This record gives sequence, C-alpha cells and structure tokens, in this order.
Amino acid sequence: MNKTLRALCGCLAALSLVLVALPVQADGDGALGRYLTVDVPGGAVTVVGAGTAGRQEGQPFQELDLTLDLPDGHEVFRAFFYVNTLGSDGTEALQVRFARQPVLTDRVGIGPATCWGPTNLNRVYRVDVTDAVVGDGEYHVAGIPSSLRRELDSQGVALVVVHGDPESDDITRVRIADGALALDNPADLQHVFEDILVPDATHGAWLHVAVGDGQHDNSRLLLGDSVLSENAFPGAEGPLYDVRSHDVLALLPARSPSARARVTSPLDCLSWNVAILTVSAPANADSDGDGVPDWTDECPFIPNPCNPEPDPDPEPEPEPDPEPEPDVGVDAPDTGDVDAEHDMDVDVEPDTADTQDAGDAENDPGDVLVDDVADDTAAPDVPDEDLGSAGDTSDDAPASDVGQAAEGLFGDGSILGGGGCSVVSHSPRGAGLLLLAVGLVAAHLRRRRSGSILGS
Repeated sequence: MNKTLRALCGCLAALSLVLVALPVQADGDGALGRYLTVDVPGGAVTVVGAGTAGRQEGQPFQELDLTLDLPDGHEVFRAFFYVNTLGSDGTEALQVRFARQPVLTDRVGIGPATCWGPTNLNRVYRVDVTDAVVGDGEYHVAGIPSSLRRELDSQGVALVVVHGDPESDDITRVRIADGALALDNPADLQHVFEDILVPDATHGAWLHVAVGDGQHDNSRLLLGDSVLSENAFPGAEGPLYDVRSHDVLALLPARSPSARARVTSPLDCLSWNVAILTVSAPANADSDGDGVPDWTDECPFIPNPCNPEPDPDPEPEPEPDPEPEPDVGVDAPDTGDVDAEHDMDVDVEPDTADTQDAGDAENDPGDVLVDDVADDTAAPDVPDEDLGSAGDTSDDAPASDVGQAAEGLFGDGSILGGGGCSVVSHSPRGAGLLLLAVGLVAAHLRRRRSGSILGS
C-alpha cells in the first residue's frame, strides 16, 4: 500500500470516528418538528396530561395514572406517550414504564432552560404506545425522572390518542408536531402548521397543545391573532404542566394555506412539547368540483391541472428515420441495378463440361483472367441463355454479342451500351462493374474456343 492510499485510509478512519461521536439532532431541537399527518374516519384527538415536577411539589412523583375517556363507538388508531424532563444531563433514550410495561422513549428535541438555571435544559421524549392503548381506562405510569433537585427533575407527561369511528362518512386529518420549543426568558413561542387542508365543506377544527413549566396566570394561547385562552398555563394538570384543547373552526377559514399557533407569557418561561391540529369534513368533499375528493386531490381548490384526464386522441409517436444503406464499394456488383426481367441465374458449382474448358483456358496465355480484372471477385458460371441470343452457340460470335451479353447482365445498359463495348456509365461503380462484366463474358466465350473477346 503506497503512502497516498495509507493517508486516505487514515483520513476516512478519523472521519468515521468524528461522525460516530456527533450527537443525534432531532427535528424538535428548539422547535416543534412536523411528526405525523394521518387521515382518520370520524376522527378526533384526546390529550391527557399530568405534572411531575418534584421541585415544585416538594416531593417526587414515583407513579401516577392517566385516565382516558373516548366517545362511544370510537376506536384507537394511534397513541403516543410524551415525557418532558428538566436537568443538566440527559440521554438520547429514556426508559420508563407505561401501562405497567417497560418502554423505551426516544428523544425528539432539546430546548433551552426555563428559568431554573442555565444548565438545566428541557428534553422531550416520545414513544408509540398504540399497541398498549386499547380504549377507555386508566394507564399506569412510573419511572419518570422526578426530584427535589432541579438538575434531575421533569415537567410532566402527556398521552396523545388519535381515535375515530370506522363507520363515519367524515374524514379528519390529524397533524402532529412535537419537540422542545422553549425560552429561558418570558415566552413568546409560535408554531406554523404549513400546507394544511381546509375544504370548503369543513365542519370541525381543533387545536391541542401540551406545555410544561407553567406556573403563572398571565399566559395566553392564540391562533393567529385571536386569543383562545387567557391564563392558559397555570399548571392545571399538576405541578408545572398543562394540556389545552380548543375549537378553532371559526378561526380557520376554508382554503386556509396555514395556521399559526402561539404561546405567550410576559413573565413565565414555558416549554412547549406538542401541538396538534385537526380538520374534519365529509369523506367525499370536493371543493373544486373536479370529481377528486379533497383528501386525495393534489390541488383540491383548482380543477384538473393536478389530475389531468388522459388525452382521448394522443398524437402518434414519430417513426424513427430508416437506417442508411451501407456503402458496398466499387469492387462488389450492385445487384439492385439489375432489371427484374434480366435477372441472371448464377450456378455456384460449374458443370463438368465447363470444368475442362476452364482448364484449357488456364493454358492459353492470350486469355484475360477474371481474377486479374475483378479484384479477386469470383466469377459465377452464367448459363448460356442469359448471354447474347438464346440458343446461339456459334464459335464466331459477333462483337455485338458482347454488348448484348452485357445488356443481359445489366438490363438498361447503364454500364454497357447495346452495341459493342462503348462505356455509358452513370454510376461511380461503373468502372469496376465494367471490368467484372468483361471478365464474365470472356470466360463464357473462352469456353466456346473463340479466343479473346477483346482482340484489337
């Protein structure tokens, strides 16, 4: 291995160590990242939360129960469990117990401190518990970090359940965003739901949030510039945790492209964990009337461009240009110039009588050999009836028979004229074909013991 290759391998090894050492950055670091969009028949969302801040309560929370109450006839489609911890240290995964079973939660975001010391950061964890949430009832939770020490504590937990009625004629689109959106000074936090769908026939819309570290009565929850709740985050779910759910149908006009939710407080520091927006409309809602339901229409408010109908009369694809014929060259006869009524029959194997004649011709020094005039092109044995007049076997064949023979070979006389051997060439291959024709005629007449047909 040369020095250059060894150096390259060393660089790659060093780079791999750096990559392995880099921490995993979640989409929700200092923000709410878009996590899930799902359409549910007759759908809705229920959020149940509980505060777990031991530093605020004066005692740690060892365990607690979350009570879920769903509408009649609703089934659970998805369920997620969230934990918001606070402290100077944290891992990428946190093991807790949910529904009396150990579960491993994944960190989805890290946010700044919320007025409990600059090194005590907020971390938010999530785990999918759909299989464990079977419907109404109490779900036992344990193993949550909770302490009198702020560097080893938490804010609270939340259970988010997406449920619906499979028999409903409505569809609810659920959008979930999560992470650790927090500030270490009086809060003014916002999250924008982009590219939302609000059909013309929308009849329901809700906003749900889960927020940690709330302890004052001067905070607000807003959608756009409209206040949904005053004193929104006082720690109503237990010490330092709140869940809010609001009907926002009147604030979400049809065809709205986005929705901006805000959490504010002039005095309090807050940690926003989850934001959920739901929009409900009939399953067959078709705002642009193009026959495609809004829920599957790529552009639900513009007819057809995103869903063009197939062209009933498509233009045929152009045929490819024919490939050019190969250039045969001057040494090969152009059989395409032979007139159909003068086609010649070529015998590859000469007959026995002609074999003796050919041997005699080789001993005649005055003969013109075909190989000498046709560049090694083999001269086929041409039957008598195709040369000159039919049935003419005279040893004294006139010179005009040469032209007739050539005409028999070449049809319209494009190489040889009908009288004698005058050259009337209209082709760049004329010279070579002329020599070939002469050789063929010479071989034939030689078999008639006539001597050279090109005598002076």
